Amino acid sequence: MLIKRNIGAYISPRVGTTPQAAAAAVTGTGLDRKGFASCVLFVEAGQKGGDVEPTTFSLAGKLQQSSDNGDADAYADITDAAITAITAEDGSAQVDVDLTGCERYIRAVLTPAFVGGTNPTLLCNSAIVLGGADALPTT
Repeated sequence: MLIKRNIGAYISPRVGTTPQAAAAAVTGTGLDRKGFASCVLFVEAGQKGGDVEPTTFSLAGKLQQSSDNGDADAYADITDAAITAITAEDGSAQVDVDLTGCERYIRAVLTPAFVGGTNPTLLCNSAIVLGGADALPTT
């Protein structure tokens, strides 16, 4: 049995959304997934904040697809590409996504929701790890 010791040759990690204190939906930059058949969307929630912290929060995360990366309105949700909402500080969630049949470009969208608070925010970020490459090593 061949043991794979260089995982970097098989995956290509990318920034989904940059770390930030979000008060509303955060949309990542479109990524060219050409040559990759699958990915993992990984989402992290940090600490809640604001002038007065919210009582509770939730953080949703999903992937969208488009054939035209230049048109931000051309993106649509990918079926079965959403995490289970995060409801605890310093929480994380991920979802494995089959990109077979998806458009060439993908992006992450994070949406915080708050109960209570004044000007609430939530530290959050995401990563997309592309896999199932057509050619190895990945670049």
